[in-house]
Amino acid sequence: MRWRLTCKASLAISCVILVVRATGAQAMTRTEALRVVLERLWDARPPGETIFSDDFSSGTLENWRADNGWSVVRAPDVAGNCARVVSSDDFEDLISAQHIPVPPGHPIAVCFRTRLVSGSGPLFLRVDFFDAEGKTRTPYATQDVARATQDWTKNTFLVSDWFPDYTRGITVHFHLPPNSNTTALLADVRVVDLASAVQQVLREEIQAYRAKLAAISRSLPSGHGLPAGWKELIHADLPRLDEALDEAGKIEPGTPAYEAALREPAMMISRLHDVLQAPGAKGVGTRGFLVYATTPMPASMILPDTATLPGKLATEVLVTACRGEYEPASLVLWALRPMPAVLIQATDLRGPGGVLSATNVDIKWVKCWYQAGSAPHGVAQDRSRKVLVPELLLNDDTLVRLD
Repeated sequence: MRWRLTCKASLAISCVILVVRATGAQAMTRTEALRVVLERLWDARPPGETIFSDDFSSGTLENWRADNGWSVVRAPDVAGNCARVVSSDDFEDLISAQHIPVPPGHPIAVCFRTRLVSGSGPLFLRVDFFDAEGKTRTPYATQDVARATQDWTKNTFLVSDWFPDYTRGITVHFHLPPNSNTTALLADVRVVDLASAVQQVLREEIQAYRAKLAAISRSLPSGHGLPAGWKELIHADLPRLDEALDEAGKIEPGTPAYEAALREPAMMISRLHDVLQAPGAKGVGTRGFLVYATTPMPASMILPDTATLPGKLATEVLVTACRGEYEPASLVLWALRPMPAVLIQATDLRGPGGVLSATNVDIKWVKCWYQAGSAPHGVAQDRSRKVLVPELLLNDDTLVRLD
């Protein structure tokens, strides 16, 4: 690694290099795939199967049981109709007229748009639960506050998170509380079954890794100026990775078995793709391992099984600091083959502004260890589970061993 100094005078800088050795990757989980699908629900062609919808284009509330405060009007500023509700001294309810069947275990979302005309009273979304016989039990309903502003506001609720186990049908229920002095608009109500869309996102993950593997195979003959040994190491792994993707593709996506089968090939393909995509292989200056330059305080934790490493492949780190300032830098090392003993050393740092002795560089390993389940964001203990957290800065990472 090289250091580039951007100083014009001799400085005294102490630098901390944080190094995490990354050894694995995670396949996309069902939860992550669901998050992707939820973000697409307001696209021009939204995913999922719509099991109930009303854009109020009929000009009536025929799909609802509505109190007197509800009516259908022309939607301001956009084409089409919407429902309007005016508060009174009682609840103003709009409830879907029929039970909406929901398959057990399927992720179900309710989407709609709202707008405040006057007042600031909250418009509530409530979902009532029914069993296979159309009867309700305990708990019988859950509600939440819809987001509403003076402009049309999109709302998406993953209501299946609210369902008790007995749920086989639901009703969708909007209401204003009494005496809220509010007039609000409601439009484009949809109830969407996301199960098939989640499966499709998970299937696309395998396809994306296949495309990356094919790109690696095409790019490998040229070598892109790879350091000695890289081309041979990559070529030796291609048949095994192709076979591993075939085996993972036979397993139901999103299951623990699928995640376990895809973990290692996903990691290898992602890293090898990074190697061959590095412009002129200038980001690969080592034999057998990669170095990523990243921020010392990343938005998410970097763990041994982190799938996507933040930062870029690098052969140099640019550090800018004022006289006497401590300035951190962070590197992530990933090895193509197991490397049981790695020693990081610093040499004197030389630049147009002078020379800094290697004694000014303090190198630490970032050691991951387990903490109570609320880590890393909470402070309360949750002893029901443990979380791996990159926290300890060690001169020797063998000082602390994990069970």
